[in-house]
Amino acid sequence: MNKVILIGNIVADPELRYTPQNNIACCTFRIAVQRKYPNQQGVREADFFNCVAWRQTGENIHKFFRKGQKIALNGSMQNRSYEQDGQKRYITELLVEEFDFVTPRDRDADNYAPPPPPPSPGYQQPQATQTKMDTSGFTEVDDDELPF
Repeated sequence: MNKVILIGNIVADPELRYTPQNNIACCTFRIAVQRKYPNQQGVREADFFNCVAWRQTGENIHKFFRKGQKIALNGSMQNRSYEQDGQKRYITELLVEEFDFVTPRDRDADNYAPPPPPPSPGYQQPQATQTKMDTSGFTEVDDDELPF
């Protein structure tokens, strides 16, 4: 079984391309995943993984993620090779099947919403009305009677 789950930070903005023949979306990016334990110097090192996401998954990653954001990925590792300058080169990459957001939206600079503009001159804020809650249907319970 070839199943991989990674959570890491995107190293550079994801790149989106389309195949020339079929116009299929292909998004490539790298993530850095911190190791669980520090090395002998007390520094936590990171491993870097190349990732590829196809079709709608790739378009969504390109649309919603930027450099530095944390992302959770689910997919499978694949090896491929190609020849360049007479030498055979090998690549190992994560073929992304699913992704999830890990960085909170309020920390995302691209999704920052500016505060609303100040009210126009002469605008009066409506007065808050205070209503009294009807508590007649509630009974008081002693803390010792609670099951938790």
